Amino acid sequence: MLKSLTSVFQKFQEWSSKDEIIFGEIVRLMVERGYPLIGFEAGEDRQCGRFLLDQDVLYAVRIVLDKKIGSVSVLNLTAEVRNKLADPDDMISMFKTDLMNIAKIPLLGQIKLNHEYNTIYATVSAFKSLNTYTGSRVGEVNTDLLRQDLDEILNRLTEELRRFKKK
Repeated sequence: MLKSLTSVFQKFQEWSSKDEIIFGEIVRLMVERGYPLIGFEAGEDRQCGRFLLDQDVLYAVRIVLDKKIGSVSVLNLTAEVRNKLADPDDMISMFKTDLMNIAKIPLLGQIKLNHEYNTIYATVSAFKSLNTYTGSRVGEVNTDLLRQDLDEILNRLTEELRRFKKK
C-alpha cells in the first residue's frame, strides 16, 4: 500500500515539474552555446532566464516558460538589440514602430517590437504542450526538438531586429 501511494505521489511530482525539467534543458542548451545565464526568476509555475548573447545583432534574450493548465505552457522569448547611441531619427522610427505594433499580439506568433531609446526589444510567444518535449521515461527531454524550436524562434527575432542594429 505504501509503495503504491509513493508511486502515485512520485508520478504527480514528475507531472507537476515538467516545466522545471524543460526549462533546465533550455538553460543547458543556451549555456552550451556560450550564452551565459545572467538573470533568473522562478515561481510556482513560471521560470524565466535572461541570457547574454552579445552577437552581431542580438545583445541578450529573455526566455519565459509559463505553465498554464496541465501540460500547456506559454513559451515567451524577448530578444534585445542595443545600440551605443540614439539619434533623433531613432525617435521618429520609435513612434512609427509603436503605431505599427498596436494591433500585434505576440501570443498569436506575431513579433511585437518595442523601442526604448537605444534598446529595441522583439517579443514572440507560443502555446506549447510540454508533452511534445518530454519522453516516456522520467526526466527525459527531446532536446533536438527543443533546440530546433528555440533556433527557429531566435532566428525569426534576429531577422526582425537586424534592421535596427547600428554598426
